[in-house]
Amino acid sequence: MPDEEINSHFDKIVEWRYDFDKYKQFSTEINKMEQILLQHFSAMEWLPHPTLPAIATRFSPITLVGHPAVDTLIARLEPGGVIPRHTHPETCEIAYVLSAFGLLVEGEEGAETVRPLTEGCALFIPAGVPHRIENTSSQMMHIFAVHTRKVEANHA
Repeated sequence: MPDEEINSHFDKIVEWRYDFDKYKQFSTEINKMEQILLQHFSAMEWLPHPTLPAIATRFSPITLVGHPAVDTLIARLEPGGVIPRHTHPETCEIAYVLSAFGLLVEGEEGAETVRPLTEGCALFIPAGVPHRIENTSSQMMHIFAVHTRKVEANHA
């Protein structure tokens, strides 16, 4: 894929953050692609997350026919920062802590489970599970995450 086409896709990704119709159009274009889509996160600008103001992200939506992936992102959380409690009703989250350490707090308020997060830790968060992340370190925390559509189990 030529560099100009890659840059065009990333321009559309940035526009999507504020316009869901443009995201749907971009997703349709990606479905027509017959090549591997490379995501150059290091070339992306850090942008505020559209619904979680505590974090900045480098974000790329993905919609491929026959594949449950929705998006990939790298989240950046300041030392002492907190990603507030939230859920993903229709998507599961698979994440990997790239740097720093902190806490994963899961469950409803008052019935929470707290688990340590360290660099190199991977997490799988099922759809609908409330969770928040706290960066308790003195370093910037970076987390790579993939959101996938909830898929019903096959019962043969």
